[in-house]
Amino acid sequence: MNNILLTGANGFLGGNILKNLKSSNKFIEIDLNNLDISNFKKCKDFFANKKIDIVIHAAAAKGAAESFKDPKKFIDVNFYGTLNILEAMRINKISKIIFISSSGIYGRPKKIITEKYIKKPFNPYSLGKNLSETIIQYYAEHYDLKYVNIRPNLISGFGLTKDNLVYDIVKSIMENKNAIVFGKGLHIRQYTHPDDISLFIKLIIKKNLFNNQSYNISNNKIRTIQLIKKIIKILGKGKIEYVKKNIKTFDLVISNNKAKNIGWKPKRNLKFIINEMIKNLKNDK
Repeated sequence: MNNILLTGANGFLGGNILKNLKSSNKFIEIDLNNLDISNFKKCKDFFANKKIDIVIHAAAAKGAAESFKDPKKFIDVNFYGTLNILEAMRINKISKIIFISSSGIYGRPKKIITEKYIKKPFNPYSLGKNLSETIIQYYAEHYDLKYVNIRPNLISGFGLTKDNLVYDIVKSIMENKNAIVFGKGLHIRQYTHPDDISLFIKLIIKKNLFNNQSYNISNNKIRTIQLIKKIIKILGKGKIEYVKKNIKTFDLVISNNKAKNIGWKPKRNLKFIINEMIKNLKNDK
């Protein structure tokens, strides 16, 4: 049984990681509400004299659009927070970290991309993630650090209400509102359930694959208009409203072949994600 320090444990993804891995590991939980990781002294003091085998770093200030409004906050938490964790690990001789990065570090590419694709972060949120990957690589090269970077694409599941298109559409239709589509809805995205990210983390820990590599994690590729029609079919009701707005839509599709090649197999398809949303929204009424 590993002693794992999990940052962001009270967040959406962190909570799912905890739920899926707690039966076979012992967790020390950190959340941004109880530890300011951008404060080095507090971070260092928290790590002191704790037995930690692995750090899973999922804590972050989230929201791509929101990050433009307060770039300093996002860089402080998402980059300097990571740097402080790495320093606390170095001082306390903790050598393994799994870092939750983002597909956003690729920017807005026009093709399906692999982990070798050049990184072009578009907003302060993804810039912080990209800088974190850079400093993690530096620590691996100069100190006794082994890491895995995970780059998920559009995490989607019940409980995530911000930047979650599936949730927005299901909720709107269940409230007898139209499903809004900007343009023609032809842009392609992927929707990845947190259980599948947890599966990958579990695989890395089980096989001890701390190989200083980055992995794209993605699933359920679909055009937005097809997604909406799928939700309408499952719910048995709903109307689509096409809206012309000055919003530039773009495809974002990342290859998950590298993760599959080491044995990862995603289990949560779109039907599961949609039905999970419907069930829980009904229960919330």
